Amino acid sequence: MKNQKLSLLAVVSACLLALFGCSPSDSGGSSGGATLSGELAKVQGTWVTSCYFNGTLYVKETFTVSGTTISDHDNYYTDASCANLSFSEDGTYSSLSIDEDNPVTFTDGTTGYRFSAKTTSYTMNVRTTQVADSLNSQALCGDTNWVANTPNELSGKVCDGVSYPPINTTWMNLYNLIGSNILFGTPSIVTYPTTVNTSMVYVKQ
Repeated sequence: MKNQKLSLLAVVSACLLALFGCSPSDSGGSSGGATLSGELAKVQGTWVTSCYFNGTLYVKETFTVSGTTISDHDNYYTDASCANLSFSEDGTYSSLSIDEDNPVTFTDGTTGYRFSAKTTSYTMNVRTTQVADSLNSQALCGDTNWVANTPNELSGKVCDGVSYPPINTTWMNLYNLIGSNILFGTPSIVTYPTTVNTSMVYVKQ
């Protein structure tokens, strides 16, 4: 659910460079009073990456599973210590379903599972007035109402040539849970990925 961000990220990053120069909790294994089991129970909670450089900005990602709901929160920073927040992106997804009947065996012998979920919201929240003003001047995503610290819904919109699927679109992905670490594949609305990104590790909090 992250591959759709790349072009939009480039636009916001360009705004930052022009302006400034180059410089959740565990669910407890239950959902709505129902006891969770199997793989769904194992992935409950909050998983966080380290602060990393994505080629333009520094990023810290948080992935939270609560029952059958997923929250995907990514913060983008201008500094290597991930202290100066520039903007954030939030995706929420419902109806999480894990295909436990067809596990995937990876080359290292570990086992993963395919999963799917439906988009309920996908927003972007710029953190400075300067960037908000710049996006308004471009009418990014067709919007001229960008305001600092106020999220804009992107679902169903086209932003700098990138189409954001509408609400209720089903995303498909793959995960590999190894101890307190979880790895994900590249999400798609067309087909399940066959590999996970081993360089991007989410750690259980």
